[in-house]
Amino acid sequence: MRETLKGYGKYFLGMCVLIYVFLSIILKDNSFLDNFDLAVTISMVLAAVYSKWLWKYNPLEKNPKIYGKYKMTFISTYDNSERIMDVRIKQDLFSNRIYMTTKESKSESISSSIITKKDSCELIYTYQNIPTAVERNHSEIHFGTCRLSIVDNKIISGEYYTDRKTTGIIKNVKRLK
Repeated sequence: MRETLKGYGKYFLGMCVLIYVFLSIILKDNSFLDNFDLAVTISMVLAAVYSKWLWKYNPLEKNPKIYGKYKMTFISTYDNSERIMDVRIKQDLFSNRIYMTTKESKSESISSSIITKKDSCELIYTYQNIPTAVERNHSEIHFGTCRLSIVDNKIISGEYYTDRKTTGIIKNVKRLK
């Protein structure tokens, strides 16, 4: 993530310089500080709009586009039964939020990062799982870590680990939106 911010910081800084030069040519009567303030403001607005929305439409953008709704099947070592999970991923250029729902519980990511490898990427995140009140007699609130493989902007499969000392695999990933 730090490398991503540093890389985009250079682009946004370059954009700010270009906007300043353009404003200095157009607005010759303004002082250095007036043009500088205006250039920084315009650059910040453009950077915010790009990082929130426009990056999704940039065909040259290398960041995987995994936002949307998914259905996933997971098998836990807790009881070896197969369960269905609804997953919603909210994503902007620099962050991801993952929300998971089953019949028994809800989870939300605490932190997440997309790790780029040679031919693929992985979404790795930690989460807090809160079972429904009825399920808490045998399934306490817990934390976990999940790793999902991403190939060509598609989540393929994954696995997870919890602080309850259970693990599991995630398969049959279907993107709904």
